[in-house]
Amino acid sequence: MDGIYTIECNSDIDTSGFIYNNSFDPVYSILNLLANDDDSGGDNQFLFSIFLQAQTRYILVVTTYNEYDTGPFLIIATGLASIIFSQINVSNTSLSVISRYSSQLTNTSQHFCRTSTCSTPSYYYQALLINVSIAGSYYIMSNSSLDTYGYIYNNSFNSSAPRTNLIVQNDDDGDNAQFLLTLFIDTLEKYILIVTTYAPNVFGTFSINTVSVGSISFSRV
Repeated sequence: MDGIYTIECNSDIDTSGFIYNNSFDPVYSILNLLANDDDSGGDNQFLFSIFLQAQTRYILVVTTYNEYDTGPFLIIATGLASIIFSQINVSNTSLSVISRYSSQLTNTSQHFCRTSTCSTPSYYYQALLINVSIAGSYYIMSNSSLDTYGYIYNNSFNSSAPRTNLIVQNDDDGDNAQFLLTLFIDTLEKYILIVTTYAPNVFGTFSINTVSVGSISFSRV
């Protein structure tokens, strides 16, 4: 039954909890993360009050605040209906293909007006055609010392009209001021990733990490 559920931990160890939608990948632990908590339950225990939908898969990850702590714990769940917990093998829930693309923005890179307040094109960018092997969910993350910003477009990108064909954009959903884009990609459609920066007149190296159901590659356009 849909509704608000309370999930709390009871243990002698200092626990932390994470709730994910559909799948959990320990390598990229920010993917599909719905909520996390450390001490809301008091006595160094996590507590969630979260809206859950019936017929939807959720994964609760129970861990510790400190490294290498071990010990027993008890999970107590209350709500409009009963909750059943079953231990799973993480490898069965993880996306299987991890890919990486590395490049750089320079002061000779193409540039455009990323924001409505921009008067002259001053945001360097790189346009990448996304190539995938199978249709499915793809997670595309930047990794850079720059504060990056990412956009995905359908079919084409016009630097003079950056709102046209825009599907999704993101600034900081990844760690350390990095973008994280989540998208269902169809093999019959054309998708273009724009890698740029949050601030104008900034350039430097970056890499794109992807976690996906199939192989993915990028080619400059």
